[in-house]
Amino acid sequence: MAQNNKRVTKTKLTSVDAYIKKHNSLAPTSSKKVVKKTAPKVMPIPEYLIAPKSTYQLWFEAYQQVAISSDKKIHQAYKKHKKFYKEWKADATNFTAWWKEKAYLFEDTSTVEEISKLDKSKTAVNLSIPTNKSMDTLINQFKKVMKPILDKTKAQEVIIKHKFSPTINKGLKPINIKLLLELNKTVFDQKFEDKQELAYQVSLVVNKPEYKDTAPASLLKFKELYENMKKSNPLIRAIVKNIDIKEMSNVKRYINRYRQKGHKLLINVASGVFPGRY
Repeated sequence: MAQNNKRVTKTKLTSVDAYIKKHNSLAPTSSKKVVKKTAPKVMPIPEYLIAPKSTYQLWFEAYQQVAISSDKKIHQAYKKHKKFYKEWKADATNFTAWWKEKAYLFEDTSTVEEISKLDKSKTAVNLSIPTNKSMDTLINQFKKVMKPILDKTKAQEVIIKHKFSPTINKGLKPINIKLLLELNKTVFDQKFEDKQELAYQVSLVVNKPEYKDTAPASLLKFKELYENMKKSNPLIRAIVKNIDIKEMSNVKRYINRYRQKGHKLLINVASGVFPGRY
């Protein structure tokens, strides 16, 4: 009876990975399961968004502040509406990385398309477009027809039906939201020896180039007044410390306003609304 000979072939290691794989197979097995780390899934960035990317960056930053806030009202609002942000999975602090993974959540799926019947929704306009014109002519005519319609729409509060659609707030521009978030993070979460030191820290922020054009004149002046007072001799500093610096009453009013608006912004975001009403 013929004996079957088993042919043994030697495989040549062609890489470091092959070498490691071979020696790992000879090593004693562990009872612990090896958990493989998977890279975050990168979704294609949508061509059209419900709101500009910069708006969602501000919303993301506000959400980060909400998630770590120790304020009782903010915490309660967040706990009540936490499910709203389930899809965000915003544990990351880096917006760029998070956006690559989650931008698809903010896609605007409504587009220009041919329809067979009239669309009666508030966010649509039905137009008759001749097909015997050049594209340049159609674009020019389209602009002339649509401009007054869009101007009229801007004056109205049209709610876009999308879960993550920002609210319309004419009194709170993006630069103002950015300022409130920076003040919340760098100033209002800290304790200061006196109100003048607090006012000075606020004035340092509002004096930054990006905020100067919208900042109150009182706060812009306060920075210089406070620094001059600090440079003066001890007697003058003692005198000034016991009286209000020029326009201090206005400064206090603006600081209180910033603090209240910043707090309200975070409560709105905790409730799933951005930026919300004030």
